[in-house]
Amino acid sequence: MAHRPHLLPVSLLALLALLLLSGCTPKITIEALEPAEISQAAATQSVAISPFERDRVGLADRLTALMAAYELHPGERYFRVVERDRIELLLEEQRLQHSGLVDESKMVEIGRLAGAEALIAGGISSAGSSDSSYREERTECLERDGRRCVRERRYSVRCTRREVDLSAQIRMVSIEQGELIAARSYDEGAAWSHCQDQSGGLPSVQRGHALLADRIAQAFVAAITPRFYSYDVELIDKLDVSIPKPYADQFDAAIDFIKADRLDRGKMKLANLHRSTAGESYAIAYNLGLMHEADGELEQARALYRHADSIATSPVEAISTALMRIDRLITQRDEALSQMGNR
Repeated sequence: MAHRPHLLPVSLLALLALLLLSGCTPKITIEALEPAEISQAAATQSVAISPFERDRVGLADRLTALMAAYELHPGERYFRVVERDRIELLLEEQRLQHSGLVDESKMVEIGRLAGAEALIAGGISSAGSSDSSYREERTECLERDGRRCVRERRYSVRCTRREVDLSAQIRMVSIEQGELIAARSYDEGAAWSHCQDQSGGLPSVQRGHALLADRIAQAFVAAITPRFYSYDVELIDKLDVSIPKPYADQFDAAIDFIKADRLDRGKMKLANLHRSTAGESYAIAYNLGLMHEADGELEQARALYRHADSIATSPVEAISTALMRIDRLITQRDEALSQMGNR
């Protein structure tokens, strides 16, 4: 007896389709400005970096290179870093002995002569390493029957684990007031393993310490500079009100432009729709707010999110999230701009 195919009711098919579509909410990526962790450091425009104590890993040089190259906006260096040659020349002119320990008060004076607002000093407290041996088990197939291994042998290989660690302190001192602006201690470590049957090899201890020094320098620069970060936000791609078909088509076209990363065209169409529909759609107002948020026009975005929330007949999660987010973004932006001063 033949079995009839099992057919799902139309209503159940529609529900399944809705559930599948509900997990595909379109999103866009937006950038926002966040302030530096250490405000006074971020407000500093020119810095001198002294030789670090016991710096066999080149931490001071790495920090100098990172700070000299840091750009918040393309082509605009955030700091003016006094060149190391200039520091060395001033040291020589002042006949200061700077091999090994460098007297920080004298270095502050050198920074003043170089026209810097702040001095960065520091040192390496420890740079360690260790190698340990162990063995790993291996299995080798000696005979196969088709794809199946019918005879194998087990053996072990010698392996080495290399661990390196680096501890450092970095201080930033105001040259004008002589007060401490920032102080950070770092303890970084890394480990690698290599077995005798593997290609390549372990990084040298020197290379390992260099990688850790880069990590420390990056962490310090991150703490004293504003920066942009990215986050995803959800579009509302379904209209919440009934509007004439030409307007509905424009809404769909605006969403398509946004999905294609043509936010300029999407913003223009949404702005026209918002005016043409007398602001009656929270979906239009919310998405237009996203476009302003993406352009950094945060006050306009907040006004549109508030309007969207005021006309929604029930809470809309995307709008509620946007309202909480936009106040935080405005606070972060204002603090970052204050740190940046007249840059």
